[in-house]
Amino acid sequence: MREIGQIFFGLYDKVMLLHKNNAKISSVSIPEMTLNDEYYLDILYCLGEPTFTDFSEAAKITKPAATQIIKRFIEKGYVQKIQLKEDRRVYHLKIGETVKQYFDESYRLLDDIFEKCLSVLDKNEVKQLKHIFSKIDRGL
Repeated sequence: MREIGQIFFGLYDKVMLLHKNNAKISSVSIPEMTLNDEYYLDILYCLGEPTFTDFSEAAKITKPAATQIIKRFIEKGYVQKIQLKEDRRVYHLKIGETVKQYFDESYRLLDDIFEKCLSVLDKNEVKQLKHIFSKIDRGL
């Protein structure tokens, strides 16, 4: 098991280094964004336009904690709070255009890196890897 872990973390480090180096030449950057900000903004990006409740559940944090995070994001201009016309008690969260562009590009870079990783495998190996990843995902 230890050998597999070493291989896994070695691959992870290489992927993250490639991503970081490619991100340096990216056209979009948000220099004041912390790692925690990036984590929570990534959740918002993946959810689309969630409610506060959707966000807090996905982030596995309390609603008061989610409210504080979102308040800070609104102050920084990362997120907008949009009131639902049908139910004025409900707000959706919408990430700003710069943040959206940042994550669009980040995911594109990761896709390119992942394609490069898979390019060394034949079709059967890709199928096996997909099966293994799915099995691991179900086990977590």
